[in-house]
Formats: sequence, C-alpha cells, structure tokens
Amino acid sequence: MCNCKHTAADFKLASEAPFNSTFIEVDSEWMEIGLQDVEYMEENFPDTFSIPEKEIRESIPVGMMAKVIVDWGIEDVPNERFWFEVASTQVDDVGNLAYFGVLRNDTIVAPWGAMMGPIYAWNICDVDAEEYFNRNIVGCSCDRCQQVELAA
Repeated sequence: MCNCKHTAADFKLASEAPFNSTFIEVDSEWMEIGLQDVEYMEENFPDTFSIPEKEIRESIPVGMMAKVIVDWGIEDVPNERFWFEVASTQVDDVGNLAYFGVLRNDTIVAPWGAMMGPIYAWNICDVDAEEYFNRNIVGCSCDRCQQVELAA
C-alpha cells in the first residue's frame, strides 16, 4: 500500500475528488477502500465544504473521535461519512502522521467496532473535541466514563 494521493479513477470510485487507499476490517477480512481528500474538497468547494484547521487535524489524541468520507469502491454503494475513534498513531515511511482507529458508527459495509487505517490529516473532515473533553474531564457522568471508573 502506498501513502500517495490517487484520483477516484485509480480505484474506479464514484467521486471525482482525490482519494487515498486505506484498509478496513469487514468480517475478519481486510478490505481496501478509498478515503476522500477533504483538503481538495474545501479548496474546490469553499462555500459548501469546510474542515477543521490543519493543526487540529494533525494533533488528534488517542480516544478522540474524527470523521472521514469513504468511497467503498462497490457498485451501487454510495460514499459515506462516519466517525472513528483514534486508537493509535504512527509516522509512515515518508514522515506523515497516520491514525488508526475503530469505527463508532454502523456503516453500509462495515460494522461498529471495525478497525481501520491508516488515515491521514487530509482525510479528516471533522473532529469531536467536545465529546472527548467531556469524557476525559474528572467527574464526567456519562455512561461510558462511569463504566471506566467502575472497572478501575
């Protein structure tokens, strides 16, 4: 797998925007999919498409939710936006920060909890910092934090 940007035509994808290849786990098998280059989308469609600042997209901590747009590369299956939770990060062979995560939505193709990656800053169309900070402050009362506190 390479980390360069490809056009949708390289993967026979529905959108004309550039995508890069990544993998997602579906039924214990790894499936290659395309993640949209959201920087391209914001640059070419600034009135209708905006993304968080690059500094934010390049500093997402483990545990924070981020959103991507995927082209499944399957005929008659539309592009889809969904949230994943960052599980780990690493720097690739050419120095790009890569995120690896766990789906936090059921999608058309992959279930909640599926692993995916690598995901790059140019693939991140949104982050949920509020949810992350609410969950990680002392005394949070959400069900998820209460379960973590009970387990500790």
